[in-house]
Amino acid sequence: MKNLSINFHLFGIPVEIQPFSWLLLAFLGGALNIGGGTTLSAVLAFMLMGMLCLLCHEFGHALVGRRYGGGYPYIVIGTLGGMAVNQGARLSRWDHFKMVLAGPVGSFLPLLLAALILGIQIGNVGDGFMVAFTSHLPFSGAIVHADSIAQANQTLFSAIEDGSLSQFALYFYDSIFFIGIWWTFLNLLPIYPLDGSHLLNDITQRPILTAWLGVLISVTVALYFLSLGSIYNMFLLGYLGYINWQYLQKIRGGY
Repeated sequence: MKNLSINFHLFGIPVEIQPFSWLLLAFLGGALNIGGGTTLSAVLAFMLMGMLCLLCHEFGHALVGRRYGGGYPYIVIGTLGGMAVNQGARLSRWDHFKMVLAGPVGSFLPLLLAALILGIQIGNVGDGFMVAFTSHLPFSGAIVHADSIAQANQTLFSAIEDGSLSQFALYFYDSIFFIGIWWTFLNLLPIYPLDGSHLLNDITQRPILTAWLGVLISVTVALYFLSLGSIYNMFLLGYLGYINWQYLQKIRGGY
């Protein structure tokens, strides 16, 4: 499958996109439910926006890591997500913190840009950002006044009705808002090997604390997904819990 990979250089950094990464994105985008409530256009939009966010995330790591530690970074987007490796880099503790944090920041930037473009397209930048930050947050009504959310949604619906915003474009916006919020949030959880665990390690210098939190949070979130009937996410968090338990045993065993 190596010859089916997409290879290119950007900002002097080699990038490899492996073919199975597209299958993972298609699965996450609802490909198995096409015809049963999910359209092919929606899945394609999710795949493209998912790849964009993965690349922005890994370039955040790679560019900031190279800036502070030198080295020779390269990026691989594979079956289980993205990976940025910087061979020969030398990073201090806080430079490493900056490098790790640059990943979630990078994956969040497309959401901000999309919110701005949507706001311009529907004629109200504020409503564009309101839609972006409330469309996929379950408790947004407790944070933002319901009338403000309703006004933003009405502006969006009016743009759809008068043809200013197509359904196809809406798929892209919906995907980028979902990915920008939830992938960034999940990645910042202190669960090894997610970025949140490395950030916590850099702050506390206590890997055993990170490992224990990783186990507890993984199990808690897995049970939450089970209560929602989200079986895939339940197994994903359960698997991360297992990884964190192994990580904990390794730290406690000293090997």
